[in-house]
Amino acid sequence: MREKIGYMFLATLCGFFLFFNSLLMLIMPPLLMVEIVFIFLEYFCIKRIKKINLANKEKKNFENELLRQGYKKVCNDLFINEKEHKLNINGKDYGFGNIKDCELKTNDNVDTYILNNMAMSQKYCTSLYINIVVDDFENPNVKLNFIKGRVSCSSGKYTQLCDGANYAMSSLKLIISKNQERYVESGTVTKVEHRYVTEENVSLQIERLSQLYKDGALSEYEFEMKKKELLDKVK
Repeated sequence: MREKIGYMFLATLCGFFLFFNSLLMLIMPPLLMVEIVFIFLEYFCIKRIKKINLANKEKKNFENELLRQGYKKVCNDLFINEKEHKLNINGKDYGFGNIKDCELKTNDNVDTYILNNMAMSQKYCTSLYINIVVDDFENPNVKLNFIKGRVSCSSGKYTQLCDGANYAMSSLKLIISKNQERYVESGTVTKVEHRYVTEENVSLQIERLSQLYKDGALSEYEFEMKKKELLDKVK
């Protein structure tokens, strides 16, 4: 948005200059070359604005399509479909079982300046993003950006972006915790180990395994092996 406003301002400035320059050309013909330069500059700005508008329109259409498919928008570039155990990050689909870990990272800095013979400081942020570890050897780290550029830490915008990042983190942590269960995605069983195993939840998992075996999702060998793994954990 900031980039678009900049180009719009520059295009408007070029338009005013061309108008006044046309009047001056009646007196000073050499200004023709300057006018040609500003014509090309204005053309570039208008073309860039159209490109930004087209990209925004395509992004909006993509978001609407995800919402139509049952996804819920968590923040920009993060949509979750709880019913189908899927999420879309930066335009790419992942299963819940593909999300392994996430971490909120920020880069804060402090500016010091003199005002009325007094040393003053202002804290600002240049980077705020969530690093998501996914089950993908080609691209195991996915970055979900919230701040790219300088934002004052005392501004309302910074507070709003931090709230959005924390909400996204909570959603991703919830998915990771749900990964302790079993999901059947596209006919395949995704297995995620439990960090804390008790006799009660092992019994529950064995019941689920038994149901998967009855449904044909697991072979008899797979059922027995997974059952043994669970029983060994409580010994």
